[in-house]
Amino acid sequence: MSPVLVQYILRHVYTLAIVFDNLPALNAVNLLPLLAGIPAVLSLLLYLVVYIRQSQAKPAKDASIKADAAPSPIETNVSLPPIQPDSALSSAGSARLRTLSGMIDNAKKELASYSPSSLPWAESQQYLGDLYIETGTLITDNACAFLQEAIHVYEAALTVYTPESAPREWAGLHYKLAQCYYQCNQLDAQLSLEPALQHIQLALSLYTMQTTPQEWARAEMLCGTLYQHRSDGEQRQNLDAALACYLAALGVYSVTTHPREWASAMYAQGYIYSKLMGPERHIYLETAVACYKAALEVYNKQGRAALLDNAQTLHQLGRAYTDLSSMELDNASRYLQTAITSYQTVLPIYDREHYPLQRAAVLNDLGRTYLNNPLGDRTTMLKKAIECHVEALQLYTPETSPDEWAWTHCYLGDAYKGYSRATADQAHEHYQLSLSMPEAKAPVLYARNRLKELDQPST
Repeated sequence: MSPVLVQYILRHVYTLAIVFDNLPALNAVNLLPLLAGIPAVLSLLLYLVVYIRQSQAKPAKDASIKADAAPSPIETNVSLPPIQPDSALSSAGSARLRTLSGMIDNAKKELASYSPSSLPWAESQQYLGDLYIETGTLITDNACAFLQEAIHVYEAALTVYTPESAPREWAGLHYKLAQCYYQCNQLDAQLSLEPALQHIQLALSLYTMQTTPQEWARAEMLCGTLYQHRSDGEQRQNLDAALACYLAALGVYSVTTHPREWASAMYAQGYIYSKLMGPERHIYLETAVACYKAALEVYNKQGRAALLDNAQTLHQLGRAYTDLSSMELDNASRYLQTAITSYQTVLPIYDREHYPLQRAAVLNDLGRTYLNNPLGDRTTMLKKAIECHVEALQLYTPETSPDEWAWTHCYLGDAYKGYSRATADQAHEHYQLSLSMPEAKAPVLYARNRLKELDQPST
């Protein structure tokens, strides 16, 4: 048994108890009664087996990433645009943006006063990169340009810092570079995540659980996020590697010492489990539900400070219950009703003005759940589904969210198709609208198949 796994078990038996069956905290006295509970034992064994498998799935350095090679930079020879506040930015945010603009100008002047490749020069480069990153988080247009400039100055600082002379600074810069590449990928999906994985693995080559536990756990969490979003390689292997990273971070985070970080790791695990397929799909979904519920216990205690985390977790909890409903027919109605309650709880948090895309996603999930809900009057359920999808279409546009817009028309087509023969034309219309977005390949294929069904003569 690996030392990491041993530490994980010793330090987080209470964590496992919360995740599985909400059992009480364990000690030498009440351990034997726990073993008498077969469901809890099976859950614990599954968790440990998955941990061992995932730990083996992600070696210290992923050979496919080539962490020892120099990461391939993205284009950084760009002219930075003027720093302009977005119209949606708060007055405090706009004020901070103006302050940052002045701080960047002063940092550039200070940088010019230092001898290149000196330690003060490297420190000034790192400070300038931090300012660029904060600026990028406050603007929508051209955010990636500021992140690219941060990459440029961080890489310049790395010409001074070495793992021998300044190991903590060197690892910290690689962590920041991984963050920059990840954020650029989120703004432009065509940009590869491979440089980010190279940098985070370089950071993890120096961070250890024993010497730098906080930095190590934070880097493991980011590494897990990168594997979770990675498009290269096989999806299952990437998900396995992500899960191994999140589990490793729980070797440092506990619900008592780091509740917010612990809850984030539990949420992340739940998300990965909800995506895993295979013969154990049912168990994976139940584990996802347990992880989400554990995270919600922490977020609920933190109130408004964790309001968005709470909403995100409730949304994913609803999705997990929806998926479970298709696998446990005896409990389908209960699971669907729980999913509906979760979605309805989230909607007041995701208001139309501040979180339009998140609200639209929840509305579509709620509409699909109404469509498949066997409880209550069928006509009422379909009316509610249509209302949800119609509102979602007010928030999605074909220009900014082509896939989601096309899927929403598919969902409306399904709702009208099931409503009555009199609404078949409306269903046909919505499927056709989905076909008008050819770049949205999955919903287009779905709409074509539905149209074939509609066009078949009734018998």
